[in-house]
This record gives sequence, C-alpha cells and structure tokens, in this order.
Amino acid sequence: MMKRMHLALVLSWVLLVGTTTVSLAAQISLEATGSLSADTVGQGDVFELYVEIRVPSGSAVYFPDTVPSAFGLESFRAVDWESEAFGDGGILTLNYPLIAFQIGLIPVPGLDVFIGPATGIEGPSFDTGSVIGEWDGVATDSGLEALEQVPIARQAVWIVSPIQLGDISAGLEPKLPSDVLGANWDWLSLVVIVSLSIVLLVAIAPMVRKMLTDQGDNPVLQATSLGRDPALARWQAALDELDRILSLGLHLNEDMEEFYGRSSRAVRT
Repeated sequence: MMKRMHLALVLSWVLLVGTTTVSLAAQISLEATGSLSADTVGQGDVFELYVEIRVPSGSAVYFPDTVPSAFGLESFRAVDWESEAFGDGGILTLNYPLIAFQIGLIPVPGLDVFIGPATGIEGPSFDTGSVIGEWDGVATDSGLEALEQVPIARQAVWIVSPIQLGDISAGLEPKLPSDVLGANWDWLSLVVIVSLSIVLLVAIAPMVRKMLTDQGDNPVLQATSLGRDPALARWQAALDELDRILSLGLHLNEDMEEFYGRSSRAVRT
C-alpha cells in the first residue's frame, strides 16, 4: 500500500514538472524583444527598430505595418521582415524604419504582436509551416480570443541637432557669395544650361515673330485682343476694303469686271 502511494506521488510530481516545463517552454517560445539600431541619431536621419520573435511551428503571426506615430517621430516606410529556423520553430525579425524630427530624448512607441494557429490562414509562409497573417483582422478585434498577445516594450532614442554647440559659439553665417556665384559653381552644368537656353530662344523666336505679324495683319485678331466683338470687326474690315476699292477708281476707268470681283470678295469675307 505504501509503495503504491509513493508511486502515485512520484507520478504526480513528474506530471506536474512536465506540465510546468511545457508551460514555460510555451511562454519562452512566445517572447519578443525590441532593440534600436542606434541609441543616438541625427535629426532627420533614418534609424531602425528591430523586433525579434520566437515563433512555434505551425503558427500565424500578426504585426502592424508601421509603428504608431508619436510626437516628433513617425515611420519612414512599411516594415520589412525576415526569418530563420530555430529549434522546432523559427525566429522572425521585424525591421521598422523610423525618422525623428524633434530634438532630445524621443520615446519610440511599443507595439503588440499576436500569434495564433496557422490552420486555415493564408499569407506569406516562413520556417516550419508558419505564416504571416493579415493585420487588418486583428486591428478590428476580430478573433482575438484565439490569439496570444506578445507586447514589445517602448524604447527611447536621443536625437541630436545638426547644429552643434561649437557652430553656435563660432557664429553661424550664411554661405559666402563665392559659394553661390563664383569658383565653386559647377561650370559644366552652367555651360549646358546656357547653351540649351540659347537654342530654345533661337527656335522660339521665329514662331513668336510670325505669330505677332499674323496678328498685326488680321484686323479680327486685333479686335479680339482689344476686347471688341469679332463680327463687328469683320464688318468694319469689309467696309474699309470697299472704301479702298472705291478709291482705286476702277469703275471710272470702265474696268467693271475687276471692280465687281474685288467688291464681291470683300463682301464675302
């Protein structure tokens, strides 16, 4: 009887230790760590937030495309990811490019990654049958009960100004005129720009001259440019032409055919 009791206690202890070990293993497999590519970066420079996740085999991983925006900091572009096999699962590494505009100590917001079973989930696959799930479904709180939340703690980065204390003490001044007009110019580019401008002017000048000449010879265009009614301008041009024909005296010289021909053309115009 005592032997049976001892055996039962030993079996219970073994089961308890085994269950605790499995639970700890599951917890370890779902851990995630975050780190920055640099602790100090320049204002406006791009740096990265790296997130490393232990993913069990046959899992679906859900993560946002960008880090939540914060004061003076935002995502530079969408996340990149890569994976490698590790034990019975894999390690998924997320790379979030960030850019900061505020000077000083800037907090980098944390984020949440969700892991669940990959059964029936479509998406890019990686090691040991795991897939990248669609984040939109998680963001709308759809099916969160079946997922394990893995938080990534917030970070902090020191952003330095491009203007150093030494520059301020030395006195900041605009660039010298020689940097704008002088020997520091790119003379090859300047010659190309001037040459192209001359060619363009030579090509456009005849067209502009012809257009101005045509406009000067056409009373209708002149009237239009002055804001007059084009119909009235045509009538006035016809009357002026008839007066000119009459002043030639063709009808007095009995050249009636030429007189009527010119008059008809003026009226039809």
